[in-house]
Order: sequence, then structure tokens, then C-alpha cells
Amino acid sequence: MERNLIILLFVLSSVLSAQAQQPPDIVSFEYWFDQNHEARAYVPVTPAPMIDLVDQQLNTAGLSQGQHLVHFRWKDQPSAGQACWSSVVTRALHVGQPGPWEITAIRYWWSSFANPAPGTDMRYLNFETPQTVLTYDELLELCGYPSGPHVLKLQLRDNHGQWSSVVTQLVNITDTPNMAITSITASEPQLCIGDTVTFTAQAVIAPDHALPTSYTWSFPSDWEPQASDSGSIEVILGSSLGEISVTGTNYCEQTTSASLMVTNVNCTVGLPESTARPDGPLVFPNPSNGIFQISMSEGQDPPELIVLDLLGRRLIPQIGSSADGQLVLDLRNEAPGTYMLQIRVQHAWTVVPITLVR
Repeated sequence: MERNLIILLFVLSSVLSAQAQQPPDIVSFEYWFDQNHEARAYVPVTPAPMIDLVDQQLNTAGLSQGQHLVHFRWKDQPSAGQACWSSVVTRALHVGQPGPWEITAIRYWWSSFANPAPGTDMRYLNFETPQTVLTYDELLELCGYPSGPHVLKLQLRDNHGQWSSVVTQLVNITDTPNMAITSITASEPQLCIGDTVTFTAQAVIAPDHALPTSYTWSFPSDWEPQASDSGSIEVILGSSLGEISVTGTNYCEQTTSASLMVTNVNCTVGLPESTARPDGPLVFPNPSNGIFQISMSEGQDPPELIVLDLLGRRLIPQIGSSADGQLVLDLRNEAPGTYMLQIRVQHAWTVVPITLVR
């Protein structure tokens, strides 16, 4: 009996000892910066044996930018007895610029220098609208860079003037010595006073041709340009006649241009058999099943003819002469639709919309 009593007391003692060794719950913590312990911040938390401060927001208002020390201590809640504070834990803290952080520029270079001086191979691209996440799939200005494969170095700048670390991208630079705008096309088959028409510069797209990155348009004096987008521009037509011209420029300051002469904007209604242009040629019948005759004023030089579809693609029609000496344009091999006939006499262009029917 005595031996059994001793064993029972030992087991009971062990249970009480195990309960006493269970860690108490943490109920709060305090933190302060540098040596300013009088400005301690008290933060209550949900009681738990352990808390995670990784995502804990600290009030850094009033701290200067740069390096600081932050000190923590935790308070427990024992099941019995007086609450206790832990020892102090100190960590380094860096205070930077306040958010939001947005990308305002990018700079890039290919040489082996860590930070080339301006005027060398360093290039800058500034964004008109700051961006939180950068997705850039436009052209980069690489004028003067040697052709071939290169490792391009890039850095991003935020709205606080801080540059990111350097990232690299393998690129292959190909020479594109040519650039050309072949024609100007209109969204409407006829150009009439007061209409809103979109004009588009048709640039050559080919491996050995660069594309313009900006366009400069000019129109007759009382025409009103509206919105523009890349190689297209929307215009309200006035009553003046004259030349429409566009000049394309790329990052390397190459230029190319095209023009279109407008000789009439007074659209005539009710002439199904012919299209008349004052001081210009007469195209008839229009619409036609594919054979158009072009009558020129007496004594004029033979004209140059260009036929474009509404996408600006140039056609190669058959051109001949009738028995009375009129030019004959044969489009019977083309699909029905509207085409733009450009007629050049000396230095003046006339644009005549022609319709092919079956």
C-alpha cells in the first residue's frame, strides 16, 4: 500500500509539472524605434502561444528616410500568476519613400559599362502616364547600335527618382535601311464637304524596311483634323482644294512622305453613267462591269494611272486605248467593289472613286 501511494503521488506530481510547463499565451506586444522607448506603441493581439510579425504594419510616421532600429517585446497571459514581459528583440529597419510606387521611365544600354555617360549608348524612355506594372511591346530606339546579337541592360525608375537593379535581355539588332509610305487612302470612296473621313498612310511592311514612329499631316486650309492614331487621322472636310500630305519619321530621324491631290469636294449626285471632275478627267461608265473609259481634256499629256483598293493595295490593271483615242481601264479580273483611281497629269493628282459591279 505504501508503495502504491508513492507511485500515485509521483504520477500526480508529473501531471501538475507538465501543466505548469505549458507556454502561456501571448496577448500583446510593444515596439519602439531607435532609443525613443518613451514612444512605445502597444498592440493587442488574439491570444496565442505564438504570433507572426512578418506582415505586421508598423507606424513609421515621423521617422526620417534611411536606417533605423526597431525594438520588440511581448506580453503573456499565464493561467495563474502575474503577467510577464519578454526580453527585448532588436531588428534593423530601412525607411524608404512612401507609396504608391509607379514606373516613370526606363533606361537601357548594351556596352559593358555599369552606367554609361549620357551621349554614349545610354538611351532613356519616359512614360507620359506612370505605370504600376510595366508591359511594353513597342519599339525601342537603338539608332547607332551595331547590328547583331547583344545583351541589353535595362533599369526602371520610379516616381521617387530611384532606379531599380539592372536586368538583362538578349536582343538581335537588324539593320533596316529603307522606309517608305507608298500612298494615302481614304475611308470614303468620295470626298465631300462636311464629311468626316479617315486618311491612312500606307507604309511598306517588309524585313528590310523600318516603320515610321510618328506622322505629320497637312491638309487644305479649312479642313479640320480631329483624332489621330498611328498612321491614320480623322478629318472633317472643308471646301478648299489642294494637297493632302503626310511625312513619316522614325527614331533614327529617317523620313518618308506621300501626297494626294484633291481637286473636287463638291460631290455630284445623279450621274450613274459617268464621274465628272471640273478641270479634270471624265471616267465613264461608273459604275461599270469592269471596263472604264477615261477622257482627258484636249491637248493634255497622257496621264499616269494608279488603282488602289480600299485597303491601299495597288492593283495592276490592263490599260489600253479605244478606237476614238480614249484610255481604257480593264478591271474585269478584279472582285466587285469600290476602288480609288488616281490620275496624274503633270504634277496634279485627281482621285476618282470607281465602282465595279457584275
